[in-house]
Amino acid sequence: MRSIWITCLLVAFSTVPAVGQDPADEDADATGGRIQLELNPGGHTNVLCRVMYTPDGKTLVTSAEDQTVRVWDAMTGEARDVIRVPGPMVGRSVALSRDGKTLAVAARHRNPPGFDFVVYLLSFPEGKIKRAFNLGSARTVAKPPAAPVLAFSPDGSRLAVGGKTIRFWNTADGTPGAAIDTEDGLGEIAFSPDGRQIVTATTAGCSIRNLTTGKTIPLAGKTHGGRLLAGAVAWSGDGKTVATCTRDGLQLWSPEGQLKRAGDPKVPAYSVSFSANSQRLIALVEGENWREVRLLDTVTGKEVGPGRKNAARARPGYVPVAVALSPDGRTLAQLAENDFGRAIRVSATDEVRHIWRVAPPNWLTTANEVLAGWSSDGGSVSWRAVADPAAWTGPATSFDLVNLEFGPTPVSAPRGAALKQGPLSLEPATDSTIQVLNRGTPASLLELLPKSKIVSSQGRLTLVGPDRAAVVEDVAHGFFLFDTNTGKLVRHRRNAGSVLSILSLAPSPDGRYLLALSTSQILSVFDAKDAALLLNLYVQGREWVIWTPNGGYYAASPGGERLIGWRVQNGADHPPSFYPAEQFRKHLYRPDVIKLVLKTGSVVEAVKAANAANAAGAGADRPVPAGEVAVEKLLPPGVTLAVADDTKLPRVTVSVTARQGCPEQPVKSLKLLVDGRPLAGGQAVVAFPAGQEKARYEATWVVDLPPGKHTLTVLARSKDDTPSVSNTVEPRPVPTAETDRPAVYHVAVGVNAYDQPKLALKAARGDAEQLAAGVTAAAKGGTAYQARSTALLVDKAATRAAVFQAIDDVRRAGPRPSDLFVLSFAGHGVRDGGEFFLLTREADPASPAALAKTAIAGAELAKKLADFPCQTVLLLDACHAGAVGTLRPGSDDAARALSDVDVRVAVMCAALGHESAIERNGAGLFTAAVVRALRHDPDAFYDRATGELNVYHLQAFVYQEVTKASDGKQTPYLKMPLAQPAFTLAKFPK
Repeated sequence: MRSIWITCLLVAFSTVPAVGQDPADEDADATGGRIQLELNPGGHTNVLCRVMYTPDGKTLVTSAEDQTVRVWDAMTGEARDVIRVPGPMVGRSVALSRDGKTLAVAARHRNPPGFDFVVYLLSFPEGKIKRAFNLGSARTVAKPPAAPVLAFSPDGSRLAVGGKTIRFWNTADGTPGAAIDTEDGLGEIAFSPDGRQIVTATTAGCSIRNLTTGKTIPLAGKTHGGRLLAGAVAWSGDGKTVATCTRDGLQLWSPEGQLKRAGDPKVPAYSVSFSANSQRLIALVEGENWREVRLLDTVTGKEVGPGRKNAARARPGYVPVAVALSPDGRTLAQLAENDFGRAIRVSATDEVRHIWRVAPPNWLTTANEVLAGWSSDGGSVSWRAVADPAAWTGPATSFDLVNLEFGPTPVSAPRGAALKQGPLSLEPATDSTIQVLNRGTPASLLELLPKSKIVSSQGRLTLVGPDRAAVVEDVAHGFFLFDTNTGKLVRHRRNAGSVLSILSLAPSPDGRYLLALSTSQILSVFDAKDAALLLNLYVQGREWVIWTPNGGYYAASPGGERLIGWRVQNGADHPPSFYPAEQFRKHLYRPDVIKLVLKTGSVVEAVKAANAANAAGAGADRPVPAGEVAVEKLLPPGVTLAVADDTKLPRVTVSVTARQGCPEQPVKSLKLLVDGRPLAGGQAVVAFPAGQEKARYEATWVVDLPPGKHTLTVLARSKDDTPSVSNTVEPRPVPTAETDRPAVYHVAVGVNAYDQPKLALKAARGDAEQLAAGVTAAAKGGTAYQARSTALLVDKAATRAAVFQAIDDVRRAGPRPSDLFVLSFAGHGVRDGGEFFLLTREADPASPAALAKTAIAGAELAKKLADFPCQTVLLLDACHAGAVGTLRPGSDDAARALSDVDVRVAVMCAALGHESAIERNGAGLFTAAVVRALRHDPDAFYDRATGELNVYHLQAFVYQEVTKASDGKQTPYLKMPLAQPAFTLAKFPK
């Protein structure tokens, strides 16, 4: 058995105000507006700051300068929660109470002419605001650019907030207590176990202070200062040892100030923490070539475990910036970053063993330059890391902005930055000026703004069209657009004050557009005339999303629309809400608009052209008709759920409160979901007739839960049917009898021999047979389910009527909420006339009308599976290269439609819609990987503590195996319904 390696992109276009925003020439307001478009790739997107373990060691808490605190399963790396606070959060200013129940986070709030620091106390892990302290003007709190330093007293009754002074706030009533002046910048505070003393690190040094007598004991000399830390300190849980990190290295002291272990002055140290039993200490120190993590025995002062080998970087090219030691001292967590991304790594302490990591992909590394380019026809953009910046060599990744799909690899002759174009050429004159030459003769001089300098690197200076030049600069992390005829500045595009920068520029072949690739790993397309932002492209593996600025129209792969969303501020007393883009799919999913942006030259004109085509009924790709809309008028209801009584199990009482998200969208309906599915018999559902929707609604529901452990959420809908979900609550588990094992039902469909010979396939029947056997084997060999029934429909038996009959038979069998229904389909899947079809044996693809009578239409299948009584998963292998006329594959459409919030089917597809499922040795790669996991392959991922294989474990393993076996040509993916928690597919002996 192996643990999961979770990999994701952890980057952003800008820190504030929002990703892909189109700011004015001056820097955008750091506070942003109430509604902001935000990149949400599943991990941190800006500078990493803090990492902490909860007291039980089961949860990891990280913070960054991306306005989020993220919560992870410390054993598997599974992302659990994202915590946000009102206003821009300060990533460094985060602390967790010793009991793990309260999180303190500082944020900035605009108060002209500057801003105030506000500290929020939040319940953990729920993220509800319990109390807020306004510290006052940032200029009086800390020396710029410092941020407040936070530390809880051991009993949690006080919060030390440090800057120019250290003030102790009462966490119960929010009153400020005594204050201590600090003459220099404060880096960190740590309490003694009895709460009577503190140890501090300032730029002047470290010291111990008795809070009763005021006596101070100096410990060490000057600390680091700078962005990383102004020194670090820690106090062991047994109270016997104080650790300091300074320019003098890591040093250990007695509480009386006696030096117990001298540090190496040649090895500066940056971060330190103790295990709960005080026997181990972890520190981040300066190594020969990079920072290293050291693990020490606090009694002997010697390194333990594998020593420096255990302190390897999170990934080659990454520098650790923060570390934490688990309470039992057995695992360590480190945050690391480079110019292109962030990595989180959890490792064992006693052996060189990697447990999990969250890290960016390897297409951006410090070893290479990264260049962007265009295809020769100007319809696709390309990017690649190159060892030789002077030339494009080898394959590159490309994306077609017209057909909205990945392009072929290798890309032939992509066009990058151009220093020469026609009679014009560019030649840097100084570090802030560029000479424009016309046939070798000086024509104009391009001068950057004061303090700005040219970034001397390939791809960051280019001609664009007949009369424009773009230059990357190093101050505001943006670029200048000049008129080459006059030398005048057309526009200065700043990256909103972000620490991220532009790696490469490239003009389109026709000179109309400028492509910019930033360290955010977002490719942005600008109008070459005025640098107006038109499109943003973000890629995560083989998932992608493209969106327009401001209006927020988007197109995406099935999993891509969860990569962006809207953060909505709810006032100073409530955490902001985050809405994934898929919640606004009805209005904002506009691939028809995105496809026309390059053709029309503007988003406005693209919307007009797409709407005109929709009105005329042209094109099979048109989405639900929609005009130009504003997100602030689409906001769905905000919903809060609480358990009122769970003492009379299986009966549980819950209270729900819903409020309209905006005046235009009152509450239309509410529905309680148990483990992501509605209760049978219409329990806990309310719907209001048209015209009687509510601005606010409160209700108390009494429901009977099935045996087992459950999560409850509420699904709400606004007047226009935009969905939203409440917080999740977990009532006490309902007792389960040992003999009451849930059942698994399986309908397996596979078609090789179609009635029309041109549709024939080779491995579909075998895939269905293998899946049927695999599901049965998992039920027999595991302890999660008992096999109740399997309907195997292959070739001649795989008709439209037979499939519908088999689904009806499962429903009539009376599956319980704890049961599982697996529907698998191996065969052709196509899209025609705006509908998708799964082709059964008798399918006739001659026309949409013929398909509707001879194949399984998406609308029919959705109706059959909608609100099924138990968890339902579709294993869909319908991306085959066999001839189906001119019809496009339909698997992506099937995944979206069946995972819809009202259908609620988890869909696992063998490949993305534009890819072909690959077969080897008589079986599809997808099926082979699924069956291996179901048969408890030793390499498969599952929860080693419980033995459970859930739907995310299966997807992670299948993705890894199929992409590896296909050399990246086939990308399986999982599309889950909104608010659908992970569910178990099998359970094996531990």
